[in-house]
Amino acid sequence: MRHSIARAARLDGYRDDEPRNGRGTTAMASMPARAPILLAAAVSLSVLVGCTVTSNITDEPAEPAAARTVEDGVEVWDLREPPTAADVGIQPGEKTSDFQTGVPRRIRLLLPEGFELETVGPLLGFDNYGHPHRKLDHPERLGSWTPSTMFVKSAPLEPSAAYEGFKRDLAAVGLPPDAAETWLAEMRSTPTAGPGVGPIQVRDFAEVGYLEVAVLASYSPVGDTTVLSWTLTWAPPPRR
Repeated sequence: MRHSIARAARLDGYRDDEPRNGRGTTAMASMPARAPILLAAAVSLSVLVGCTVTSNITDEPAEPAAARTVEDGVEVWDLREPPTAADVGIQPGEKTSDFQTGVPRRIRLLLPEGFELETVGPLLGFDNYGHPHRKLDHPERLGSWTPSTMFVKSAPLEPSAAYEGFKRDLAAVGLPPDAAETWLAEMRSTPTAGPGVGPIQVRDFAEVGYLEVAVLASYSPVGDTTVLSWTLTWAPPPRR
């Protein structure tokens, strides 16, 4: 299992804006130091990521997607085999599909090799932006290609819950807890305010079957927001 810890500072605190192709990594930037904060170690497992949710999906995403099912109130995405664009709700001629709800819901990803990831969050989406042939003169053919990226973001968390959740997510894809400890150290040593203070982000990467899975923890001083997110990337099929 290949993995490499990376730290990144971003203005939005959530998602890489630039397209990613295949297994490329994101650009990294140095981060400032942050004042000590106290993170409690105990987190209730009955609340998966530190926020209160119901067991049922109360706000159904509208887009149809064959890879998506709902089992006992959990939104399950079957990615054990590479899905087509249609499987994840990308319509012909479109480049993205978004599954966003007003109420955070439980989300589970079934990954190759028996791995699973689970979170509670309001947003996940797929895109073809990393596809090398997306600029062809026939955009309607986009719908027949596999996606290039999936992004999942958790609901806002308390820092203690984010720390524990980050460790859990890393372990779920076979990674050590090193990235979570690095993030905790950054949180303790970085000022929360002042010129140039940006998001504190640490991520680690794992290869899981045909996917590269990036697991990220992010704290943004703007709004005092802490979230976890996953970015899954895979190589598109060769041009025909």
